[in-house]
Amino acid sequence: MNFNKICIIIFIGGLSFLIGSTIYNKSPIIFDEMNFVPNVELMSQLGFTKEFLVQMKNQAPGPLYQLIHWPLMPLTHLKPPAIRVVNLVFLLLIIFITSKVIKNTFKDLKFHHLFLALNIIVVPVTWVISGLALTEIPAMLFLSLSILMLSYIFNNDYSNQKILLFSTISGIFLGLASLGRTPYLGLILPILLVVFHKDFRSLKKAASLILPYFFIPLFFTIPIFVIWGGLVSPNQPIISGGIRFWHGFLSLGYGAIIFFLIAPKWFIFNRKILSALVTTFVLSFIYSTWFSTDSYFPFSVTITKFAPSYFIGFYKLIITPILICLAIYFVICALIHLYERRDNIIYVFSILSALLIMFSNITNSYQFSSRYVAQAIPFIIVSIVPFENVNWLKCLLAIVAMMIGFFSLNTYALIF
Repeated sequence: MNFNKICIIIFIGGLSFLIGSTIYNKSPIIFDEMNFVPNVELMSQLGFTKEFLVQMKNQAPGPLYQLIHWPLMPLTHLKPPAIRVVNLVFLLLIIFITSKVIKNTFKDLKFHHLFLALNIIVVPVTWVISGLALTEIPAMLFLSLSILMLSYIFNNDYSNQKILLFSTISGIFLGLASLGRTPYLGLILPILLVVFHKDFRSLKKAASLILPYFFIPLFFTIPIFVIWGGLVSPNQPIISGGIRFWHGFLSLGYGAIIFFLIAPKWFIFNRKILSALVTTFVLSFIYSTWFSTDSYFPFSVTITKFAPSYFIGFYKLIITPILICLAIYFVICALIHLYERRDNIIYVFSILSALLIMFSNITNSYQFSSRYVAQAIPFIIVSIVPFENVNWLKCLLAIVAMMIGFFSLNTYALIF
């Protein structure tokens, strides 16, 4: 049986279904769309001015969303489904750009680079962030472009001048991405690891890469933060609570699930690890049941609709220790892969960046959402490439994951 063809059909079918579901969904502005769209209307009145920035309401992310949708108003009129189609187009661009990053980064590919990039559709949360007019996809588009520029630098013997040019462009794209999602600003730190790469031992060469990439995103974001007087608009309600490490564990647990759905071979598994996982689960179960007040029930709305009550009770009992166990397992596997593939700088950069983005959710003290994990998707796809294996399990997981994605989207979109 040719699983490659079957998997391609599943990918294309899933993508087509996502496109159809989004276009068919003509429901009014819903969910967080109701927070972002009014700020586009505000920008259309005030322009991209200081007055606009201080009057933004109910929006933690920066003004990238408005900068995208404001010039498109004559086409979308800020109404569904047209305003949602923007994210669909951006998703297709992200898939194409990611395929180019994969092609640049991995010279001996077992599968076509576009096929590998289509794994983005397998990530369940992709369906929500691209099927609705939310803020993640525009930021991810510019992040993908930034990674693409870096992939050219690391896979070509460029002169210092050309490295400076590509790094400047990469920094500009990262600056724009950071205007849409502030955690991306933290990616100026992993780039410092290039000083350990054999091709960047020259101080001038390393400086040509690091300095533009490090400082340009700050030039984009710091003026906004100064105008706001903080990391969010003054009209955004500030929720106290400080650091929540529990949200970091949740993000890493979600990351583990995403990696498993796309590439189970990424996980290192043997009898010793099985014993360690069982022990970790038992300890996590004891901790979460008797000592911790933190809990989280992913897909609770969807499961409540379709599952019997006895399963819901069992699910709520075990899901928290499972997520804790997966988070620890995920980090250990990531560290092993970091060491084993330390010569591939884009691969190392991708895993470190994915971990950083996921764990940065400790700063979201108010609530956790799988959409925060979605910000790491471009890095996740690059990280699983060496472990892609198309077989019956891959096809089954892809179908299950996309069904979860669709039902998650339907929770908000009410397509049926």
